[in-house]
Amino acid sequence: MKKILILTALFLLFVSGIYSQVNIVKSSISTAGGSATTGDITVIAAIGEVAAQEKTQGNILLSEGFIAPDFYDYLGIEDFEPLPGITLFPNPASDIINLTLPYNGNFDVRIFDITQKEMNIEKPEGTREMQLKVRDFIPGTYILFVIDHKNKKSSAIKFVKL
Repeated sequence: MKKILILTALFLLFVSGIYSQVNIVKSSISTAGGSATTGDITVIAAIGEVAAQEKTQGNILLSEGFIAPDFYDYLGIEDFEPLPGITLFPNPASDIINLTLPYNGNFDVRIFDITQKEMNIEKPEGTREMQLKVRDFIPGTYILFVIDHKNKKSSAIKFVKL
């Protein structure tokens, strides 16, 4: 992990030195870590989560990590209201996750890994409780989306596969 952070920091220093007009703004969903700034160079370190950062300058695009809006555009839910009342347990999980939905309805339940690869799609109808098998997933962080297209509501829940 330290090696990756050091290589990322060196890359950012190199890119910032060549294209010093590019401003990199701290943007992270990390629960631990931090940032350091010297002059116009900012280095972000995230522990336990994926740092999210994207910057465009001319034809150069510098991005790292998980950029959440891409999911919302892909799923067509960028203008949906929040869908509260969903529970997911256990988290972290090794074999099965239990999902309780807020009401009976026709939902799309989709699981993505952090590279935006779709891992699973379920369409529960008329039930509020379901089990999703995750035993074949590789250990890591995943995003579960619950989408109610009829009522234009959605929710995203992060879970960890052990």
